[in-house]
Amino acid sequence: MACLTEHEGHALSLYRPSSFLWERDNFLWCLDLGVGNASFKAAAQAPCQRVVRLLQGTSRVSGPKEPIAEAFVDDWLEHSFGSDEHLYELFADLGRLMAEAALMSDLSADERDALAQTLEDWQARLEEYGVDEGFHVAIRALQTAWDDPVLAAVMAGKDKAWPPSGRGNWLDDQLTAVRLRVLEACGRTQEYLNLARAARAHTSYAVMLVKLERMPEAIEYARKSFETPDEALALATALREAAAHDDALTIAEAGLGLAGDDDDEAGGAVIPLAHWLRDYAGGIGKSALALKAARTAFEHSLSLEDFGAVKPWAGDAWDAIRKDLLAHLARAPHPTTGLASTYPKA
Repeated sequence: MACLTEHEGHALSLYRPSSFLWERDNFLWCLDLGVGNASFKAAAQAPCQRVVRLLQGTSRVSGPKEPIAEAFVDDWLEHSFGSDEHLYELFADLGRLMAEAALMSDLSADERDALAQTLEDWQARLEEYGVDEGFHVAIRALQTAWDDPVLAAVMAGKDKAWPPSGRGNWLDDQLTAVRLRVLEACGRTQEYLNLARAARAHTSYAVMLVKLERMPEAIEYARKSFETPDEALALATALREAAAHDDALTIAEAGLGLAGDDDDEAGGAVIPLAHWLRDYAGGIGKSALALKAARTAFEHSLSLEDFGAVKPWAGDAWDAIRKDLLAHLARAPHPTTGLASTYPKA
């Protein structure tokens, strides 16, 4: 899928770096990919093939022309692995970057095979030092490209399940996410929607509908498909950014009801949503909704900070609400003896 032409340079916005990449933009491969300062605009006009050439080491950066990624691997293994606490996390970022570049290029099958073998060698070296998540997604992208006829049928809307075996593993999920970013960058939104829906990438599907200004469809899909608070938070955020404020509030409030028990993942995931809704609703005068969100946040976090954040929205009902919150605290499945005295009355 060689989707970039000189008229589609915007698609290189895919290569916005993570915080680690940005903080470490002294690396030549970061700078030459255009993520540093003024060079980004120029790089964003280049076709995708240039990115692939860079990843293969044919960079036009002045100085040594050895493969840039290989130099990074070598440097880490020789100098950094013993003392590094964070730098190794760049390998996963670099792997996803390479996967995106590979899927946006028109590399031949032989070129893909050769590059995949190189990455397998790098990955094997990294795994000897405990780095498990590195180039796996790039290797899989190079091995599969867009050649799978079932994938083609899914993107054409002719098949309804991806991957064909059902629920995928973490690598399948990551590669699907990469494919979706590539499809969006290439403007192939219908194929994006088809793949997202087949892969049960609920958030991606609903947020894309918002970007296409199909808000009613997004909301209806969310009501039927969302299972976790973080999905609701992502969609509510997109709706807010699209100035669909009432819809954003509706989705966020519904997401509060997706919280599970405090000890499960959904129970913890509702806290960021509750914080977001509390502040958002309160900021636009929706006091009752802000109070509901504030109470939900405390009931799942049991934190003193969240306890105090309920009071501004409780008004004259604060004394009664405080008693309810402390009763909830006393029922919590962890030791709370004497803890209620630390929660202020006023």
